[in-house]
Amino acid sequence: MGITDRQMVRIERAFTDCLCRECLTNVVAGEEGSVSDPSSPT
Repeated sequence: MGITDRQMVRIERAFTDCLCRECLTNVVAGEEGSVSDPSSPT
């Protein structure tokens, strides 16, 4: 398949960014900042 490493990084970054935004939206909506999130260090 013709996907380069650089394209893969971009896709991953966009995907994570989307997930982060959705996570933030959910946190703000549910006021649940103490939920353990595997993607965040603390």
